[in-house]
Amino acid sequence: MPLRTTSTLTLAGLSLTACLAAVPALAQQQSNVPATGSDWRVECTNSGKTLDCRVFSEVIESKSRQIITTLTIRYPQETKKPVMMIQVPLGVLVTKAITVAVDNGRPEQLMIQTCTQSGCAAGNQIPEPLIASMSSGKELKIVFYNVNSQPVTVTMPLAGFALAYNKVKG
Repeated sequence: MPLRTTSTLTLAGLSLTACLAAVPALAQQQSNVPATGSDWRVECTNSGKTLDCRVFSEVIESKSRQIITTLTIRYPQETKKPVMMIQVPLGVLVTKAITVAVDNGRPEQLMIQTCTQSGCAAGNQIPEPLIASMSSGKELKIVFYNVNSQPVTVTMPLAGFALAYNKVKG
């Protein structure tokens, strides 16, 4: 079942609907979604005065081309401190935190803050030790829960993260 970041996720016999309402089925059929490959990218926008850059990676279901998870790290001009945002599909349990852990290390929790048509988002400033772990680690596990309180684990490879992140940290 190959998965890649910006990736292709293949789940046997599973097709996600356009709004990814099938996330509960995903968790019931497969609670661990592994990823292979790497596609950490840097994207910048220009306000005319400053560049606002971010490093990000996505996990995409190969058949439907629907985004399962997006992870973004940026440095807001106001704080100059790294902020992580994670987007997961609709159909998740919003009362449980999304957890992020590098190489089975101590998980960090991010509470879901809002949901829109494109999914639910969680984010917060992240400690430098987590960034250091991501820069030297092999994989990042993101866990969120479907509406039946079943965990869905998405694994993102960290190969290439350090190079992309160093371009953004300014």
